[in-house]
Amino acid sequence: MKKSISIMLLLFIGNYTFAQTNKIVKLLNNQFEKEQKIYDEYVADKPRLIQPFQIKNDSLTFELTMPYYHEENKAEFTRRSVHLKDIEEFIKDMNVLFVAKEGSVKEIVTVKDGKGNIVKKTGYNTHLFFTELRKDYSDDPLQEKMIKAFQKAGYIITSEYWFN
Repeated sequence: MKKSISIMLLLFIGNYTFAQTNKIVKLLNNQFEKEQKIYDEYVADKPRLIQPFQIKNDSLTFELTMPYYHEENKAEFTRRSVHLKDIEEFIKDMNVLFVAKEGSVKEIVTVKDGKGNIVKKTGYNTHLFFTELRKDYSDDPLQEKMIKAFQKAGYIITSEYWFN
């Protein structure tokens, strides 16, 4: 009987934590979509999601594309990933970003020509996980909601700096 109760409790906690990581993803994806509407319709350099924010195996990932600034008819594809346990802060300066442990954010940037051929591919590790959120100047509620979602998912992060 005790074993059954323990298993049920573990399943409940696992589902609850999963629900909270879904909340993190939902907050990020909703904010990204909200900001897409803020861009002028003729702006060519707005980021576009290829793969929305998602959490798999306790890693937050997403992929986006933007025009390549160095040459016309090329596009830049960026994929970022970080383990949730490595995230320490959620802040905003000119961009909304997560600050993580040194070297824990993996970023892969691929440049493709107009035909889809890979022209250049670079990868590196950093401690900054840029979300590409930067257009909404009334995004203060996001800060508090994100801290709560992380806390409910079992991760304690801070957010002392939020510039508007």
